[in-house]
Amino acid sequence: MHKKLVILFLFTALLDVCAQNSFYLRTYREGKASMALEDYKKAEELLEIAAFGFLDYPDYLLSCRVRLALIAQITGDEDALQKHKIQVKSLRDKIGDEHIQIEDSVWRNFLILTGELQPPPPALPQDPVELRQMLQKEPDRIEVWKKYIRTLTANDQLRSRKKDLKKAIKLFPDDLFLLTTALELELNTGKKKQASVYANQILAVDPVNALANEVLGNAAASKKRYFEAKGYYYHVKYPSLPQTQGHMEDLMEWQNSVQEENKTGKSTPEETRARKKEKKEQLEKEPMLSVSAAGTDQQFFEAEQQKERKSRQQVKNSAVKQQARPTLSKLQRMVKNQPDDTELRFQLVERLLESGNLRKTKPHLTYLGQINPNSQRYLACFSQYHYMKHNYQTVIKVLSGLSELNDKSRYYLGKSYLQSQDLAQAYMHLNNIKKTAVFPGLEKEKTTLRRELNPDFDALTKIIDQWKQGMMSKDQKERAIFDCLAKNDLDGFNRFLTMYAGEYPKDDMTLYFTARKLLLEEHFNQASDIFHRLANSGFRNHEVYFYAGYAFYKAGKPFVTKYMLEKAIEGGSKHTEEINRILSQIK
Repeated sequence: MHKKLVILFLFTALLDVCAQNSFYLRTYREGKASMALEDYKKAEELLEIAAFGFLDYPDYLLSCRVRLALIAQITGDEDALQKHKIQVKSLRDKIGDEHIQIEDSVWRNFLILTGELQPPPPALPQDPVELRQMLQKEPDRIEVWKKYIRTLTANDQLRSRKKDLKKAIKLFPDDLFLLTTALELELNTGKKKQASVYANQILAVDPVNALANEVLGNAAASKKRYFEAKGYYYHVKYPSLPQTQGHMEDLMEWQNSVQEENKTGKSTPEETRARKKEKKEQLEKEPMLSVSAAGTDQQFFEAEQQKERKSRQQVKNSAVKQQARPTLSKLQRMVKNQPDDTELRFQLVERLLESGNLRKTKPHLTYLGQINPNSQRYLACFSQYHYMKHNYQTVIKVLSGLSELNDKSRYYLGKSYLQSQDLAQAYMHLNNIKKTAVFPGLEKEKTTLRRELNPDFDALTKIIDQWKQGMMSKDQKERAIFDCLAKNDLDGFNRFLTMYAGEYPKDDMTLYFTARKLLLEEHFNQASDIFHRLANSGFRNHEVYFYAGYAFYKAGKPFVTKYMLEKAIEGGSKHTEEINRILSQIK
C-alpha cells in the first residue's frame, strides 16, 4: 500500500511538471505569433513569462532573449536592450553558436543588431535614369553598375553603351559580368580586335572561360597560329560562334599534315622559319668585319683569325652547357615535334618566363594546366606568370587556399600579397621559404616587412644580438619575453621563446612561457594542463593560478576554473575584475 502511494505521488508530480512545460511552450508560441503580427507589447509580456519557465532549457531561453532584444530595439527601450544583449551573450558562451537553433531570419536580425553582420543594402531602383544618378554620386558601387548595364537595351545608342561599359571596366577590371557583356557587345558588332582585348582580360581572371577561349582560338586560327589555337580550343566543349567550326576543321587538317611530315622526316614550314630566325639571331650577335674596315689584307686576315679563335673558345666554354640547356629556339622545335612531352614543355615555359615573353608562355602554360593543374611545378609557373602580368589577386585566389606550396610558388604568393598591401600575409609566406632557396632581395624584403609590421623591430634586433653574444642574464631574457607579451608582439615572443627554450629546456619558466603561447594560439586544453602541472608542482609566480583558471574556463571546465580563480584571488591577483566576471558567468 505504501509503495502504491509513493508511485501515485511521483506520477502526480510528473504530470504537474509536464503541465507547466506545456504552459510555457504555449506561451512561447503565442509570443512568437504576436511578434509576427507586430503586437510588440503583448509579445514582450508573453516572452518574458516563457523565459521564466525556460531557465533550465537554455535553447528556448536564448530564443526568448533574442526576440526580446529585437522588440526592445523596435520599441526604443535602451535599458531592456542592453540587459537582453548581456543575457544572450552569456547564453551563447554556454551553448556555442554552432548549436544555436533559431530561425535564420531572426538570428540574422539579431546579429545585425549587435553589429556582427552588416545590414543588407537597400533595393536598387529599376529606372536607368535613377541608376545613372546614383552612379554620379557613388561611382564605386559595382552592384549599381551591374544593375545599370542590365537595363541598357539594343534601343540605346551603341556608342553610349560601349562608353558606359568601358567606364565600368576601368573601375572594376576583374569583374566577369562586365567583361563578358563588353565581349558579347563587340562580337555582335563585328569588332574582332576589341573582342580579343576583352577576351584576354577575362582569361586573366577566369583562365577556363569558354567564350573567351573560343574568341582567342578563332583569332589565332584565322592567322594560322594553330598550335596556339589548340590550347584555347581545349576549353571549348560547345562552340557558340558560327565561324568556330570552320577554324576547328582547319586545325584538324594542320595537325594531320604535321603528323605526316613528322613520319616522313621532312621539316615543316614553321620549323624552317624557326631555323632561319635562329641563324639570323646568331649572325647578329657576332659583329662582321668588312674588307674595307680591315684596311689591308693582312689586317683582314688577323681579324678573321681572332674571330675564329674567339668563336672556338665560346664553343668550347659552352659545349657542356648547351648539351644540358638547349637554346630557346631549339626547345620550341623540340616541343613542336614532341607535343606530349610535358618535361620539355615545362622547360620551355620556364625559359620563356626567364626571358619575359609572356605572350608565348600563355598557350604552353594553359596546356600544362589542362594535364595536371595541381602539380607543384605547374603552380610555380602559374604564380610567376600571373605575378609578371600583375594579376596579383589571381595568384592570391588560386594559391592562398593550398596547404602545400613549393618555395617558388610561396615566393610569388608572398610578393602578390605585398603588392596588394597585405603586409602580414606577405611576411608570413616569404618567411616560410627555406633558407636554402635563393631569391634576389628576399632577405631585404623580409627585413623591411618586419620593420613595417613591428615598430620595435630595430630594438628587437639589438636584443637578439646581445642575447646571442651572451650579454644578457636569465632574468633579462625573461623580461624581454614578458615585454613582447605586454606589447602583443607575437613574432618577437616566438623568437625569444625558441632561444630561451634552447638554453633552458627543463626550466619551469620554459613550461610557463610555452603555456602562455598555447593560450594565445587558443589551444586551451593543452595550456590548462601545463598551468595545472606547474601549480601542483609548487610554481606560484606570474599569476599562474589566474592563467590556469582562464585556460580551464575557455576549455569548458567550470569546477576546476572556480577552484583556480579562487586560489588566484587568495594569492592577491591583479586580475580581480576579470576573475569576478568569469565567476559570475559560471554561477
